Amino acid sequence: MKTNLGKFMVSTIKVPDRNKKPYETALCLDCEKIKVFELYETEVEAKKGHEVWVKKAKNITLDDFENHKDLVDDYLITIFEACKLRSKVVDI
Repeated sequence: MKTNLGKFMVSTIKVPDRNKKPYETALCLDCEKIKVFELYETEVEAKKGHEVWVKKAKNITLDDFENHKDLVDDYLITIFEACKLRSKVVDI
């Protein structure tokens, strides 16, 4: 799921590189900087969470975005494997 809000794009996807909570909602700033804001265990949770973040993103400032600590720290791949993985990411 993707929702373009101008300054931010809210993107919710399923990624195969994580043991727990394989769904994530990220905010993308100008399609260059990406930070994960929430993780989910199920697709149902992810879809609900996407809608919540669409509403929240309308009030997030650039400082809020820059100061947010990315939630993903349990990657199971190296940066060199990321290009191969990209084709396996599923937009929900």
